[in-house]
Amino acid sequence: MGARIGDLQSGTRVRWHELPPRVRGEVERLLGEAVVSAESQPHGFSAGSADRVTTASGRRAFVKTARDPRSAGLHRREIAVMRELPTSVPAATLLGAFDDGAWVGLVLDDVPGRHPGADDVDAVLGAIGSLPRADTLALPTIAQTLGWAEATVPPGLGYLADLARGATEAMTGDHLVHLDLRCDNVLVNAGGEAVIVDWPWASRGAPWVDGLTFVLDLRRLGADTDCEGVLADHPMFSAVAPRDISAVLAALAIDFLTAARLETGTPGLRAFQLSEGAAAAAWVREREARRPIAAR
Repeated sequence: MGARIGDLQSGTRVRWHELPPRVRGEVERLLGEAVVSAESQPHGFSAGSADRVTTASGRRAFVKTARDPRSAGLHRREIAVMRELPTSVPAATLLGAFDDGAWVGLVLDDVPGRHPGADDVDAVLGAIGSLPRADTLALPTIAQTLGWAEATVPPGLGYLADLARGATEAMTGDHLVHLDLRCDNVLVNAGGEAVIVDWPWASRGAPWVDGLTFVLDLRRLGADTDCEGVLADHPMFSAVAPRDISAVLAALAIDFLTAARLETGTPGLRAFQLSEGAAAAAWVREREARRPIAAR
């Protein structure tokens, strides 16, 4: 079994009552009334706050704030993305945002729901498949977001290099791509509909990339899912060459495993990157072992 979402918490969340009064006041200004209760959300890797709050009238919202440079920078990027997303995108609505030069915060509709599992593959892939073209959105390409021209291969991962060289071209496209599509960035509501959250990495690229990273995360978590069967049977992947899928998996393995070796960052983040990279590398090895020798 793979690591579970709850095993990969950063342990550094700031709680609502620990925020400076001016930050809490700015949230209440955006909501138009006082916050009377807050429930901290432990998942994720930000050192900032993440709270489901309830106001005096019973209104619920999701609030996340940060002041450390990395998290604040991601929040700024997400604010810009959320202001551009078409209303058709299955995402929480941005109710307001603030940036005082130190603290950055987003206030969003609260999405009641649970993280997806093996039984929710169709719902999540359906939500991904509904993402529109990004021709009119001011978004970077996937390669620009990831900083890839070609995958840089650190020592010990050279066996992935040949496959990974095709990843940049394989991911090229004109669709809106979330680019961090894993189980803890999706909520499935009571009606069985999937809502995608946390959008700072949004980019332009091939429409199947999010589907692949979601299935990879299910594999990492040990879900009872026939991952190869999903790739073979779901329409999202019908026009994708198997070699392109392996190329992207190889590049993701290199990217995650390289990042996991960095000394900076929260322990939970590094643990997640290690587990995701190992899952991608193992999947590539399995796919390559099944491929006919003449096709290698």
